Amino acid sequence: MSEIHIKIDGQEKAWSKPVITPKDILDLGEKQEPYDVYVIFKIQGDKKLEIWNGQAKDDLHKNIEIKNDDVFSIEYKPQDLKIYYTVNGEKQETSATDNKLTVAQILEKAKFVPVSKFKLFNAKTKKDYIDPNQEIIIQNGDEFLALSSGPTPVA
Repeated sequence: MSEIHIKIDGQEKAWSKPVITPKDILDLGEKQEPYDVYVIFKIQGDKKLEIWNGQAKDDLHKNIEIKNDDVFSIEYKPQDLKIYYTVNGEKQETSATDNKLTVAQILEKAKFVPVSKFKLFNAKTKKDYIDPNQEIIIQNGDEFLALSSGPTPVA
């Protein structure tokens, strides 16, 4: 059997069998683990057909029929990365694409309500946040303290 010539991300590749697996395509495309951050498309004319999206690990070894001049594209799959922070030691998270939160949102998420009775202090940056509507760009590892903003009753 003669070699089958395919393209992966514009690069000519030769393959010795009429079938190929997503893992083979990723390896030929010089991609490294973790593979689940990639999506593989088969290009047919002006159409992009998704053939593997990183979801089912078993599908990584599923045979795909190929023929000469097949074209594949490997794209980086955007990840919804998380940013982790704490409020009074309790772990919280937000999406990296949604990391601008108000003081009120941070307090509500951490169950400090009514928010009007609390202020935030960021122990990492040494900043106080009093206005519930003030926006804070959350950084990974921020350590907030929710502090009472009113008088503390004495027994």
